[in-house]
Amino acid sequence: MKQMGSLLMLTLLMAGCAQEAESEEVFYEEESTKEWQVEIEDVGEEEERRLTVTYIGDEEIERLQVEYEGFRIRPDSEEDTSVTIRDLSEKPSYEVIIHWRDEDNERYEEPVNVEVDEEIGK
Repeated sequence: MKQMGSLLMLTLLMAGCAQEAESEEVFYEEESTKEWQVEIEDVGEEEERRLTVTYIGDEEIERLQVEYEGFRIRPDSEEDTSVTIRDLSEKPSYEVIIHWRDEDNERYEEPVNVEVDEEIGK
C-alpha cells in the first residue's frame, strides 16, 4: 500500500436525522486531540452531515481505519477516502474510533467523542 502523507483527510458523508429543517442555521462541531482533529458539519440540502477526520501529528501513517456506529472504513489509497453512511442514529454525541499503524507496524487506537449541543435545523 502506498504511504500516506503526514496530513491525511478521511471524509465520510453521513445522512442526518429525518427531522424537518425550519431554519438556515448550520450545525458544526469540532474536537481535537494531540494527533487528530474530528469535525462534524451539515452539508447539502437533505440534512446530511459530513464527518472529517484529519491527522495533525508529525509521524508517517501506513494504514488508517475509522470506526463509527459499527461501520469500519479503511481507505485503499489517499484518493479513495470517502464513503456515504445512511444509518445515522439520533444520539447526543458521536464516538469515532481511529485505528492506525505507523512505519514500524505498531498499532494505535484513539477514541474521539464529539458532543452535539443542538439538533439539525433547530
